Amino acid sequence: MQIAMQVRAGQGSTFERLIGPENPAVRTGFAIGGTIEGNARFTTFLHTMREINKNRSKFNWIAPDGVKYNLASKIPEKYFKTVKQDVNGRGINTQQLMTDDDIVFDVAARQVKEALFDYGDLSAFEQNVLKRAMPFYTWSRKNIPAQFKALVQNPQRAEKLAIAKQQFEHETGDMDASDYGKFWGDRVPVFLGNESEGVIKAFTLLNLLPMADLQYVLDPKRVFGELATPFVKQPIEQLMNYDTFMKRAISATPDQTDDFLGVKLSPRLHHLAKLLVPLGELNRLNPANVFGVNEIDPVTGKSVRKQDAFYGLGAGRESYKDVPQTARWIRFFSGVPQYDVNLKRIKYFENKNLLRDVAELKGRIKWAVRKGENRKLVELYDLLEAVQLGKTTDPFERA
Repeated sequence: MQIAMQVRAGQGSTFERLIGPENPAVRTGFAIGGTIEGNARFTTFLHTMREINKNRSKFNWIAPDGVKYNLASKIPEKYFKTVKQDVNGRGINTQQLMTDDDIVFDVAARQVKEALFDYGDLSAFEQNVLKRAMPFYTWSRKNIPAQFKALVQNPQRAEKLAIAKQQFEHETGDMDASDYGKFWGDRVPVFLGNESEGVIKAFTLLNLLPMADLQYVLDPKRVFGELATPFVKQPIEQLMNYDTFMKRAISATPDQTDDFLGVKLSPRLHHLAKLLVPLGELNRLNPANVFGVNEIDPVTGKSVRKQDAFYGLGAGRESYKDVPQTARWIRFFSGVPQYDVNLKRIKYFENKNLLRDVAELKGRIKWAVRKGENRKLVELYDLLEAVQLGKTTDPFERA
């Protein structure tokens, strides 16, 4: 805070003025975002006030002592509000009886907090520990309970979402996780159009639709894995040489290099550079193919067009696959990426994993027979049957 105040007063270093939170571009972004959110809050407040005027009986007020009153009933005049008054140039807090207008305003304000979340309404532990460990903790902490409440109170919302998904997928046919695998299933996919040579186009609702966050409830450890602060996760990943999101080694071979913004980087530096989200989005956008071209045939998985960065002067475009230019701009401005999902390739790897799991289970069964572990033997036979019947795709709970 002190550095920000110094920069705002023109006393900070050039680096702090260009990179820090007082950067004009950053301040402009916050101003735009704050205006959009402020408009949404103002609209929600006015809408609630109008609905109260139409039918007060639809709304309840929770008094400071916890008693619930319906706005259509007579509310006792025993509740006070704090008002700051100017007395001889000093602000003095005084207590005044709440009027009916005060109560109506309080109800509308609470509706705004419920709809758009009060990010300051957290305990000290959440503010000082959980929010620091997971930068987006507040959103998930507020959103997931809100979505559960919406499902209970308005189940038709989920039904409308299912109908909309069916409309998108009317040409796709019936598909489930056994067709597209756990990776895509965890991201709440929506498929578009017909399957062509085993490839189908899709976009995901996770991190796009608030209700899709309920997917995290099925696997709580994903919340900590995906939302953990990079200040903690990045050093651990670098030490382990493992990308927890892609589930693979960061540096697989000694001579490996990766490209980023048309420049060759070591794998570890590339993994670190991806944390700079604005630069990462610019790299994916790749305007006018300035960072090179690497267009992939979604059926074969092979490059059909390649070109080095800066029109032949920079690094080869190897680490990223380019979708059509129009799709890139749509993603850049809307945040909705389109993917080519190769169902044949997914089936291949899933079958390979199935054969591996069956072989491992049979090996464990032989070992249990030798050691006379009868109870474990029964459990292993049950697991083997579940795998062969398709009742589980993760018998050893590796995911």
